[in-house]
Amino acid sequence: MNIGPNLESLVRSIAPIRILGRNLNLESISNHQITDQYLGWLRNKEVNKFLEFDKDQITFEAVVSYINSLRSRENCDLLAVTSNDDGRHIGNISITELSKETGHATYGIMIGEKSDPLANIAGSEATLLIIDYLFSFDFISQIHEGAHIENKRASSLLRKIGFLPLSDAPDDQDIQRYFLTKTEWLERSTRFSSMFRPNNH
Repeated sequence: MNIGPNLESLVRSIAPIRILGRNLNLESISNHQITDQYLGWLRNKEVNKFLEFDKDQITFEAVVSYINSLRSRENCDLLAVTSNDDGRHIGNISITELSKETGHATYGIMIGEKSDPLANIAGSEATLLIIDYLFSFDFISQIHEGAHIENKRASSLLRKIGFLPLSDAPDDQDIQRYFLTKTEWLERSTRFSSMFRPNNH
């Protein structure tokens, strides 16, 4: 697949993150994963209908600019969701906040490759992996995430994990914001272990 021109010099380097799961891995996105396939996800109405971004600005340069903007913030990054058998790129997770000052972390998830054999479980496993990773930071006490009011599957998953609504009503873009406390996660995480932890854990 084609990648954009001169991405080697455009994507800002950071200390890479790598999180191993049962069927998936999360890893700092690299140049070779910024492909036509990735841009195709962003242009696909079934994939992007619940995403918050400028859908008229889907270019290699815009993607690189977004990644570099994330990586300019402390502890933030864009992670590729990949299969742990052959490294297929299935989706992405953005860490948009990981703050010592507030004690809060925020993430967003996109599963782009809807036809992949792991697509049906990728959202759940990747969500559990990123939550477990974010709460591994001692200074994080809450995780925030949003779901469009029409995205019933995402809202159901968040509630099942233990997220609660931040407010009684969605915001002006029809996004319901949720939060999860570290205490709640520590009480619940063991029941989800078989869904995301590697088999040797």
